[in-house]
Amino acid sequence: MNEMIKPWKEKGIARGEFEFSCGGDSMNETQLNFYDENDNLVECSDLESYFNDAVYREIDFYEASDGHYMGESGKVHINLNDEEDDFEYVKSATSEWSERYHAKVHVPLTKEENELFEKYVANMRYVHWDGFNVDYKRDFILTDEIESRINALHTKLLGYAEQMPYEGEGDVNEDSYQYSTADLDEEVPTAEFVEIEGVRNLVLHTEIEVYEYREDD
Repeated sequence: MNEMIKPWKEKGIARGEFEFSCGGDSMNETQLNFYDENDNLVECSDLESYFNDAVYREIDFYEASDGHYMGESGKVHINLNDEEDDFEYVKSATSEWSERYHAKVHVPLTKEENELFEKYVANMRYVHWDGFNVDYKRDFILTDEIESRINALHTKLLGYAEQMPYEGEGDVNEDSYQYSTADLDEEVPTAEFVEIEGVRNLVLHTEIEVYEYREDD
């Protein structure tokens, strides 16, 4: 029989809960608590020392992150088994995943915005860590007026990118919005257009990162 059963019963403990969070290749802060049958907190330093080690022998924790799987958090429930001759450990956890979603968004253009692509712009793109960028069709004098129009169009495109549809559920990483007016996988990326109800639309290639949470079995 496990020698910790005696102090467990003497303290009137009904259950233990080991709260944890791990990811980024490490175990984060943990908290171990014991409760009586009325959910009152029970202090027992001897049991804390034992079970803080035992949970790692009995339960697998998934700390390694790979950019897709981010980590997990939850509780390990500790109880006496039915025979009351040992303890049982049951983990309930939620894992966090990083999912990337892509979509093509149609952006209606004004006459002035169309003119930018016809005369000057080959591609416009945005990514948080690098900001707004433009590939030009040719050399020309970038006047304040043209630059202002391009900046205004960038602001418009970012607004559409932030509304991109995606099928997943979770928390959007606000720093993950990206867009390009061309398919960057092409050998020579060029802006794409489609006409919808007589209006020329820009095909905006968008991408976001979403943190999704899944209940582990």
